[in-house]
Amino acid sequence: MLNRLLPRSLNDGYYGSQIGLWLFGVVLFIEGGIGLRSALQPRLVAMGADGLPLDKFDPAAAAAVVALFALVGLARLAIALMGVVTLARYRALVPLFYLQLLFFQVGSKLLLTLNPIARNDDVGSRSGSAIIWGLTALLVVGFALSLVGGRRKS
Repeated sequence: MLNRLLPRSLNDGYYGSQIGLWLFGVVLFIEGGIGLRSALQPRLVAMGADGLPLDKFDPAAAAAVVALFALVGLARLAIALMGVVTLARYRALVPLFYLQLLFFQVGSKLLLTLNPIARNDDVGSRSGSAIIWGLTALLVVGFALSLVGGRRKS
């Protein structure tokens, strides 16, 4: 199993389940969409999907939050694009990339639990949390599937 997580050579040899490879593509599409929307419409994402009451913030604080959302969105988009390269050319790294994405998701949730943010209470503003939990579930399943399987699939 460690050989699948840390392959000796970088190639297009993928030894996990084919479903894990397809889920990886779905995860990258979702991650890229989240990143693109957060980078291009950070205020809308902060107030809508994440439920932050930016209208109650000091204008400078609201601008800082919006800028940080845009930067995180750009980082998510860059990670998704690196994942596309992995999927297209270096499939041996798919399990490791799954692990990286899981680390990012779980680490983000942990940091937000340790450093809570005041949010709007309306249900519509919590759609972002549901999407992130669904993405995390896909990552767990995809990671497991990328480690199991028998035959080489390129």
